[in-house]
Amino acid sequence: MKHRLFTLVELLTVIAVIAILAGIAIPVVVGMQSKGRETSARADMNAIKMALTQFKADYSIFPVAQPSPAADTLLKAAFKSGDTNNDTENDAMIAELTMIQTTPGTGDVPSDLTSITYNKKKRKYLDAPAKPVTPVVGTKGFMKLDPWGRRYNIALDTDYNKKLVLTTTFLGADTAETIVGDIAIYSYGTAEDDGDLDAFLYSWKTNAK
Repeated sequence: MKHRLFTLVELLTVIAVIAILAGIAIPVVVGMQSKGRETSARADMNAIKMALTQFKADYSIFPVAQPSPAADTLLKAAFKSGDTNNDTENDAMIAELTMIQTTPGTGDVPSDLTSITYNKKKRKYLDAPAKPVTPVVGTKGFMKLDPWGRRYNIALDTDYNKKLVLTTTFLGADTAETIVGDIAIYSYGTAEDDGDLDAFLYSWKTNAK
């Protein structure tokens, strides 16, 4: 029985068809991955907001030191290597909610907090990561990171006047913003070094505009 061989034209046609299909499929897959990360980030922000709301309901305060003079607490996370922001305060607050030390124990095993400042009832309000995570800035630990490896930016109404004054330093924007509420959270999302605000994910609005 004689076997028919593919011609060069047939092989090139098949390769061209595969390339076209790959060109269509790859952007779709990348878009689905990006959407999945955004969904995960929004779920995290909702969980953190719920945990802080429950904490405040139990203790009538948020698990952070109150500024003096009275003002809102704006925990702006580091965006890239070399940034010096409120990462330590951010991690300490998350530790109060999870009851897990940010620094891993022996063998990267979560360690319960032996001493706490605000969560005197030792209630767990938020789930900590099952294993240490490595942030864009800092060493690995059990902190709460967004899907892009950065801490969430969190604003708390610690002057308790039911509004949040979000400064330009906190928002990374050209103008400040005041919103009604006592908790505001945002993720840098897919923003690159140019700080593209359209890439930010906000808990109090759908986009930057």
